[in-house]
Amino acid sequence: MIRFTCYVAALILCVSLLFVPNLAEAKPHKTVQSEYQVTGQVRAWEASYSFRIKAGKKELVKGYGTATQGAPEWGDFKELIKVKHKKGQKLTLELFEISQADGSEIHKLTIPLDKIEGKVFHNETFRNVKVSLN
Repeated sequence: MIRFTCYVAALILCVSLLFVPNLAEAKPHKTVQSEYQVTGQVRAWEASYSFRIKAGKKELVKGYGTATQGAPEWGDFKELIKVKHKKGQKLTLELFEISQADGSEIHKLTIPLDKIEGKVFHNETFRNVKVSLN
């Protein structure tokens, strides 16, 4: 009787794996928190800039900051950005200025956060931007 029960249990397990293939591959999505330090210089109207971190098209964190000086001078800035995300998820940092004319995003600098080691980023509004994982 015990042998019969084991055969039935094994048969049920095999059939369930055939019809529910993800059951064998199911992995929990672990959420982690990362902390990025962003430094650099910005030449923006009234020294204001905005930032966000995205995972694909989904916005995870957004905010704004103020540099030490406004345009036409270059002002220094420093941000400490914390973000909760799924482990292994590819993240992107976007730095940009908001247009005073129409509120659109201008001069966007996009930084893939998996490729920051030893790199310096820049565009016409942001320069000497360095990102480190704390």
